[in-house]
Amino acid sequence: MSATDAVTDFVLGTTLGDLPEALLAEGRRCAADGVAVMLAGATEPCSRIVRGQIEAQGGAPEAAVFGTGGRR
Repeated sequence: MSATDAVTDFVLGTTLGDLPEALLAEGRRCAADGVAVMLAGATEPCSRIVRGQIEAQGGAPEAAVFGTGGRR
C-alpha cells in the first residue's frame, strides 16, 4: 500500500467521534479565526485590487466574497 493510499484510508475511515475533543476545539478556534481574518481583510485596498483583477478576467460569479456582499 502506498503512502497516499494509507492517508486516504485513514481520512475516509475517521469520524468526528474518533478525534479528541482538544483537537476539535482547536479546529473550531482556527475556523473562527480564519473567518475573522477574511472579514477584516475584505475591504482592504489589496483585496479590492485582487477582486478587480478577477472580475476583469471574466467568468461566472460562483463564490461569495466574505464581507463584501458580492460574488466572484
